[in-house]
Amino acid sequence: MIMSDDVLEVDCEDLARLLPDPDTVNNLNKAVTDPVRLVDDVTEHDLGDVDVGDDFDIGVQSSPSSAVPELEVSREEDYYQLREEGKLEILLEEIMPRECRENSDGLWLTAVLMGRIAKNQIFGEGNKRTSYLAGALFLRNIQAANGFRNPLIPDLNKNLTRLLSDIAIQNPSGKNSGRKRDLERDTEDLHAYLRNGFQNYI
Repeated sequence: MIMSDDVLEVDCEDLARLLPDPDTVNNLNKAVTDPVRLVDDVTEHDLGDVDVGDDFDIGVQSSPSSAVPELEVSREEDYYQLREEGKLEILLEEIMPRECRENSDGLWLTAVLMGRIAKNQIFGEGNKRTSYLAGALFLRNIQAANGFRNPLIPDLNKNLTRLLSDIAIQNPSGKNSGRKRDLERDTEDLHAYLRNGFQNYI
């Protein structure tokens, strides 16, 4: 079944409630780079309903620890660290609302969120894994707002990992016009991946 454009429409007035806040994203990064802090700092609100399984899974997980092993959180060289203070807040509080006013499709906005975290290297380590978890949480909230009883969450498989890696290794510096084209292309690629996955179920 082909998914209609308004299946995952986002009410931009409700965007702040649907997005993970900066503290939640920080906790997600901490979960994948400093798992010792997972029990103390990452709550069930952060990861409890994010299901990690096949390409797109249906259902929920009751415990964040059940999702963690899939994300290689035991890498000892990873450390929780923000590279630039305020960059995450700008993304969540300025860029995402602007994007929503231009395109309120939930899958598009999820692609924007995931792509910007991966590309801008907001954290010292774990940006790709954090971008995935932040996007998964946002996507789950969008689906709940649209009446989905069981969320569809993409698996962090080889294809999505490769896509996020390609986005992350591109040089974010350079002329503004070129950077804008890169961001648009990255978002289009992620959006196409997410949309194709959803079309298998909706």
